[in-house]
Amino acid sequence: MRVLRNNKDVEAIHQPGIRQLIHQRLSELDLDEPYDRMGELILVEPGDTPAFLEDRTGIWITSGIFGDAKYGEEAFMPSFEWLEHQADCYEMLFVISDDGFGTVLFVPDDVDIDPDLLAFCREYATTTA
Repeated sequence: MRVLRNNKDVEAIHQPGIRQLIHQRLSELDLDEPYDRMGELILVEPGDTPAFLEDRTGIWITSGIFGDAKYGEEAFMPSFEWLEHQADCYEMLFVISDDGFGTVLFVPDDVDIDPDLLAFCREYATTTA
């Protein structure tokens, strides 16, 4: 898990499509460094499991926020605001508070990413044009 706090962090991303998408989002939000004024931008890395991400970020990905149901169970309901498949990754937004503070996860669509996390993304994501 890599928290993106400034331009140097974004420029260090090896996947050009993901790097470009994050630059586009930062431009749309008109954010100057540091980026965490409105929340966290997180790049998921190989080895990051949903449980690890939930523990580190405080967001609910495959755990139920509205009950005890987990991803894969009939009563499970995801808690993200939206989840889209972009060219090279999944982009998942969680709004944490009423003032709009949130977390954006960028999940590379790559075989090295946790298969359970990718299955979750594939099931719930909408695709951009």
